[in-house]
Amino acid sequence: MVRKELVELDYAWYGGVFYRPDCAKLAMLRASVCSDAVRWWQWAQVAEAPLVTRLLKDSRSALKPKTGGG
Repeated sequence: MVRKELVELDYAWYGGVFYRPDCAKLAMLRASVCSDAVRWWQWAQVAEAPLVTRLLKDSRSALKPKTGGG
């Protein structure tokens, strides 16, 4: 199903027996998706500053190693 969609979107070629992804196009797609995610996170840090601050604080707290043999 994924291969069929990649072929339909012109990110791969299918010639009956052979399937060949277009690695250059897929790399550009990945870079685009990553840059969109980075832009969204930068926006969220500004627009939702109190929420992001609390999220980071809670995450750091949850990741701290437990002490005292517990």
